[in-house]
Amino acid sequence: MTTTDDDHRQPDHDQLLDLIRAAGRAPSAHNTQPWATRIRDGGVDLAVDPRRTLPAGDQTGRDTLLALGAWLECFTIVAATAGLRTMITILPAVEQVDQLELTGAPDFGRPVARVELVPGAAASPFSATDVAERAVFRGRLIPGPQLWDDLTDCDLPPWLQLRRLDSPAMHRLLRLGTGYLLSHPLVLSELIAWLRFTPADARTRRDGLDVRSLGLPTGVGRLLRSWLRHPARSRATLRLVTAIGTPLELFWRARTGDRPPDRAPVSNVAGVDHLVLIADPRLASESAGSDASTGSAGPAGSAQPAGSARPAGSAGSTSPAGIGAAALIEAGRALLRCWLHAHRHGQRVAPHSEIIDAPFAAAALHARLGLSRSQLPLAVFSSGHPDGTSPRSHRLTDTP
Repeated sequence: MTTTDDDHRQPDHDQLLDLIRAAGRAPSAHNTQPWATRIRDGGVDLAVDPRRTLPAGDQTGRDTLLALGAWLECFTIVAATAGLRTMITILPAVEQVDQLELTGAPDFGRPVARVELVPGAAASPFSATDVAERAVFRGRLIPGPQLWDDLTDCDLPPWLQLRRLDSPAMHRLLRLGTGYLLSHPLVLSELIAWLRFTPADARTRRDGLDVRSLGLPTGVGRLLRSWLRHPARSRATLRLVTAIGTPLELFWRARTGDRPPDRAPVSNVAGVDHLVLIADPRLASESAGSDASTGSAGPAGSAQPAGSARPAGSAGSTSPAGIGAAALIEAGRALLRCWLHAHRHGQRVAPHSEIIDAPFAAAALHARLGLSRSQLPLAVFSSGHPDGTSPRSHRLTDTP
């Protein structure tokens, strides 16, 4: 077999820019898109944009790191569709993500990951089209065929697992998470700052949560925008909501506390699927120790999942989230594959990060699933067929 110059040619600037734009469809909490990229010769540096993090709602940096992992997975998939293999190096700066300043531009002197691209076939069950068309749906989900018994497409590393959660427990946990959100002014005001109420808001076509994605009518969005645009009204509304939310959270906590934890296994539940991504930090550390000497990930489609390596010397490190920051990035890649798995079967997912963000809800989740102290829930989501259209949230890298 003969080779040509094209077989060894690295991608040029325009091709890398196209890949970055396509990978920009990665999901992130509140659609903040906390990643920042810089094109370099033959690849891309990935950094964190501190202005796009959630210091109140995501104090441990868990959601930021999961989003970075989702971006890397999207980039890997769109590169594979273009006939390119990715080699990802997770850099030591990733372990200081929780120490970032809250303002200022991304620091490309300390990127968290480096992506090299080389020509070659890379096997993946997903395509750039899957990345572009994937969407979440926060409205009513309709039960569909069971998708979560065969997780081949998700390609979970051995220290991650998906567990089902029954609907009654999910509803209780959602109430607890909502109560926490409503009773904490900083968390609530941060969410409001990322809401995009009407198309008239120039930010709507850039980032944040369009009220359509929350299932609110356009008229309600206009009313909220008109009311909250006045600082005095906004402050008064925030005080009123938290005044109501605090006793509401206490009431829901008291009712949940009356229920003994049900540790019966949940399997083949009739109805919408509720899934929890769970990590075992001890196993993740062992995995880190086994490949920390290389400091780089294998290409997509290799026997070892791409992105599974940690920076040298980080095998025993943990972030404030309770697990190594590099492991959280890998978990974000796996979570994205799970969501693409649902998408390929015509389903949509609804994320419920508020359950893990709320301490009492997180503890109740831990008890409901009968998890050991070493097991750590990282993400909660529901999966089913959407009862309606799935509005696509906008991205900074969307082409006009």
